[in-house]
Amino acid sequence: MSRVVPAAALLDTALALSELIAANGPLAVRLSKELVTAAPDLPLEEAWARNDEYGRRIVGSADMREGLRAFAEKRQPRWTGR
Repeated sequence: MSRVVPAAALLDTALALSELIAANGPLAVRLSKELVTAAPDLPLEEAWARNDEYGRRIVGSADMREGLRAFAEKRQPRWTGR
């Protein structure tokens, strides 16, 4: 979610974006950051394989189950990072 903003709004915009990211499950955020950092140096096939592996880890995680449960119960999730 990139944006072009005036210099005067840069800090406020960056802080708002960081709050949106931090509100997500820590496991998904960590693995996403790891993949984005590593991907430019990986062969395309390996980058996609790692994406699939991370996706499976996230989908099978306790945080995914908590996120779905919290959504169904209309409450904020209580992330564990697992």
